[in-house]
Amino acid sequence: VRDFREGPALEGATIVTNPPYGRRLGDRRQVEALYTELGNWLKRRCQGSTAWILCGDTGLVKKLGLRPKQRIPLYNGPLECRLVEVPLYG
Repeated sequence: VRDFREGPALEGATIVTNPPYGRRLGDRRQVEALYTELGNWLKRRCQGSTAWILCGDTGLVKKLGLRPKQRIPLYNGPLECRLVEVPLYG
């Protein structure tokens, strides 16, 4: 478990993550910036992988800058979320 920005490249991997989505952090701009950074890291460092991202706020999916293959609705307790599959080509 570590900050994705400090991790190794994950080429040809299956990546599963549940990044923060602002319910506890509170600052929307910081959360949006985090999703943008995650999307950029996935594009640059995870070619040939598939990322599965649990998003508690569907608006944050767009901040990734990636095109989801599918969005699966589910609940994390009372919170409606989306499990998003993102293929990373390269």
